Amino acid sequence: REMHYEALNRALAKFGYTITREEHLSTYDALPTKRKLEMLTKQKGLPPESHEEIWRAKQDQTVALINAMQPDERMRAILSKFREEGYAIIVCSNSVRESTKLMLLRKGFLEFVDFYLSNQDILRAKPHPEMYLAAMIKAGALPKECLVIEDSHYGRQAAVDAGAYLCPVRDVEDVTYERIKSAIAEAERHYEARKFVPKWQGQGMNIIIPLAGAGKKFQERGYTFPKPLIDIGGKPMIQWVVENLNAEGNFIFIVLKEHYEK
Repeated sequence: REMHYEALNRALAKFGYTITREEHLSTYDALPTKRKLEMLTKQKGLPPESHEEIWRAKQDQTVALINAMQPDERMRAILSKFREEGYAIIVCSNSVRESTKLMLLRKGFLEFVDFYLSNQDILRAKPHPEMYLAAMIKAGALPKECLVIEDSHYGRQAAVDAGAYLCPVRDVEDVTYERIKSAIAEAERHYEARKFVPKWQGQGMNIIIPLAGAGKKFQERGYTFPKPLIDIGGKPMIQWVVENLNAEGNFIFIVLKEHYEK
């Protein structure tokens, strides 16, 4: 975030323009540079003919700042641990491809990353969800199997619209192994609670359920209803049986005559 802010201002300075840190955080953060320049033209009158030169200067400044970076051993340890646990690690960046790869190399992250996508690999950058959806397709993963760690408003919007679980962070120091594991555990609980399994389609299948037991143990304990109708957690016992079968068909229940009459 700080690197992109500084690189863009260095490039804009040649044309007498600048953006404040507040403007960057509230308006421009995480957007591709070309989108930022379009917004600056509308909001501050930046000449459109200067866009290409500023874009190239910004890329040069970005590369210079990245080349001065050192490996992040704390984050390398976190990534290594998740790789050992079998997780796929994917990077989705609104930066150009060269900057994305160079950043991963200089910080020492690239060896732990399965693959990365940049704004040059898709048609619509964040906040559009295309980048995350493309990553899911390439990874062979469903949205509900993915956790996205994001520090920007636009990135978070893209993650949510893509149907993934979100772990919002403020900055790199906010990214810890414990925080991510907690987010994974929460996502798994949410997934289990909402898990939907399509019903078996029997095409006229007959499903026979024998319910002819007398249920003497229940009678001895004072139950007056037939066993299949005894309430468990707000539902009669037979309803639990039918719902757990999760099938569509012609249900046939074989019951005692006295239960049927009662």
